[in-house]
Amino acid sequence: MKFTKIVFALFIFSSLFLASCDKEEDVNFDLKFENIAVTVPAMGGPFNEYKTFASEVITTGIEAELNKYGASLNDIESANLKDLTVNITAPSGRNFDAVLFLESFASATGLSDTKIGFTEGDLDGKTSVTFTTNFSDLAPFIKKESFGFLVRGYIDEAIATPTTLDIDFIVTVKAKVKK
Repeated sequence: MKFTKIVFALFIFSSLFLASCDKEEDVNFDLKFENIAVTVPAMGGPFNEYKTFASEVITTGIEAELNKYGASLNDIESANLKDLTVNITAPSGRNFDAVLFLESFASATGLSDTKIGFTEGDLDGKTSVTFTTNFSDLAPFIKKESFGFLVRGYIDEAIATPTTLDIDFIVTVKAKVKK
């Protein structure tokens, strides 16, 4: 009888102990960077080298977004590019005819530049291009207050006047939060 009471007491104690332990919950959210306007200068030859189309410093705002979920920078498990679109907004009638392909990169102090996306196929006639994501983990970049975002590519003919681009991209962040 005493043994049964001891076993029962241990069972209750262990149940209470396990119930009081922190539980982890997955949190997934999209971090949106929209309407990034950049002006690309006119470009000429040589045509056999990379040209920079956009180079911007992006402020992440990640800590405010994490706070909404009760998470911190240390809770981030991954951050992957979900969508990246570049639109020509000026001059009217401009398209990507002169562009062979584009690539996008993330950069930050203390980290190697990482390719995060690229265009595929013929860009002729397009005024908007969606990049294929490279599935690189952007967590080290997103954890910083800001990071560099670069779009570069090859042209095969001169572009006589500056071009204005509108860039939108979405990063899906996955975090583990203790509840």
